[in-house]
Parts: sequence; structure tokens; C-alpha cells
Amino acid sequence: MNSRTGFWRELRKHARPDWQPQTTTVIPDFKPSARSYLDGATRYVEAAGILCDTARSVDPIGLVASHGVELGLKAYLLHCGMTERELRDIGQDLAELWMRARVKGLEIEYGPPYWVRVLSVAHGRPHLLYRYPPERVASAIPDPQELKRALSDFLHRVSLAIAG
Repeated sequence: MNSRTGFWRELRKHARPDWQPQTTTVIPDFKPSARSYLDGATRYVEAAGILCDTARSVDPIGLVASHGVELGLKAYLLHCGMTERELRDIGQDLAELWMRARVKGLEIEYGPPYWVRVLSVAHGRPHLLYRYPPERVASAIPDPQELKRALSDFLHRVSLAIAG
């Protein structure tokens, strides 16, 4: 038995009885679009809202919320004509993405608001605290219900701007 087979066998022991491994479809030459990024942002923001309702664990809320913001901002910037390469050069810097989207005309606060600054510290490089929590370092998020409202408003603004 190879290690891959052993992995799936062990996983099935602990999975729901009706669970089956999913096949992965590789999409050749996938090019992100404003629509695909906005769809991703929508899914992540919805998931963040569910996590915010439980308010149990900071890192998962921060990770999912910050990734939703990143995708939403990148969706808008792609819509405005930025290239995938330009977005890759900016990376995961939520504050920088926020400012660029604002300059390109997205109707958001001038300067990243408090909740974006908090998420930005732990989301992007060099820290990546939400993904890889180091010992003796605590990460933070804004108040979960305030964050949920802010994410919803943000996504609404991005959706309207892209729609027309």
C-alpha cells in the first residue's frame, strides 16, 4: 500500500459515511477575471459572516475575512484594467489594494478604515499571522459583528461598481 492509498483509507475511517473524495478538474490557462474574483469574494465574505456569528476563533475569522477583502479589491482593480501581473506585484497588502481601488474610483473611505488596517497586519507579508500563527504572538480582529457589517457593506459597494 502506498502512502497516498493509506491516506485516503485513513481519511475514510473518520469521514461521514456518504463522503467520497472529489475529483479535481484542472483548468488550463485559467485567467482570473473581475467576475471570478468577485464570486470568490462573495463566498469568502459569506463564510466570514457565518464565522463572525460564532465569534469563537480569531484566526479563521481573520483569514477568511481578509481573503474576501483581498479578492473583492482585486476584482474591482481587474475591472478597472489592472493586469494580473500588477496585482501580483502588490501581493496581499490590503492597505495598498484599498488605496489603489479608491484612486481608481471605488466609493470607499479615503484611507483604509480601522477594520482593514487590523486585517492587513496579520493577512499579508511579512507576518501571515492568520495562516501561520507563531508561538507567543496573538492575532486580532475587529469586533465580529462590526466586521460582519463592514464586510457586507464593502462587498455591496464592490458589486455595484463592477455591475455598472
